[in-house]
Amino acid sequence: MPIPYEWEQPKQDAVPSKPQRHRNPGGRRPSRPGRRTSRRTKWLIALVILLGLLVAADRVALVVAEDQLASRIQSSQHLSQKPSVGIAGFPFLTQVVSRDFPHATVDIHGLNANNGLVISDLHADLRGVHVDSGFNGATVDTLVATAQLSYADIAKALSSQFRVQGMQVGTVQVTYAGNDQVKAAYDLLGVSLSATVDVTLSGTNTLDFKSVSINTPLSGTLLSSLGSPSNFNYSYNLGSLPFGMDLTQLTFTPSTVDISATGSHVNLSQTSVSNG
Repeated sequence: MPIPYEWEQPKQDAVPSKPQRHRNPGGRRPSRPGRRTSRRTKWLIALVILLGLLVAADRVALVVAEDQLASRIQSSQHLSQKPSVGIAGFPFLTQVVSRDFPHATVDIHGLNANNGLVISDLHADLRGVHVDSGFNGATVDTLVATAQLSYADIAKALSSQFRVQGMQVGTVQVTYAGNDQVKAAYDLLGVSLSATVDVTLSGTNTLDFKSVSINTPLSGTLLSSLGSPSNFNYSYNLGSLPFGMDLTQLTFTPSTVDISATGSHVNLSQTSVSNG
């Protein structure tokens, strides 16, 4: 008896099921870590750019203010050239808002003092600068300055001013003599003379020159007939210094005479400077 043939349907490959997406309880897709990092980086870059712009604006405003102040000082002090001005402190714009500047510096070069004496370099430290509401003037709590006088400039000024018994002595050469003294060499009626001279402060911004010893080939009798070189005594007034400063000290070095000056409660305006 034949065995019945049973037809078997070919088995189909199982269709792979789609992966199940797991959602968080709130139903939102989880944020990607890379996207969060990118946003933070953009914020940081924007913040750095903003800070850079603020710093740049602050520095530009500082440069403009220093230049304007230098022009105002040049005008009020009748200076031949614009001084160098520096305003300390950061940020600068907050000082503008308060109109109070803790520290500023002024450097003046080639200042012409009274009777032709040139002050080669003057540096002033201004502490406590308070600007008025209209920005037209200011007061300074304290001011300390240093300046240098070259011996060549002192000699040039003395040559035009100094006389012995009414006679012009011609060119005077001034050099460092040590011990806070200078040596003055000059000619009197064709005779070479030199004197060791004390230089001291006297009165308001006045330099007193007084000879303490004389070197000359002349005898005492002939020297007296020409007018004693001990008459190398001269008072040189520097006149009004910038910001109404008063000289306080002289320091002698081999190359310069350094002077110190101070001022307090100085009133600055576009047209005048005075001490309060």
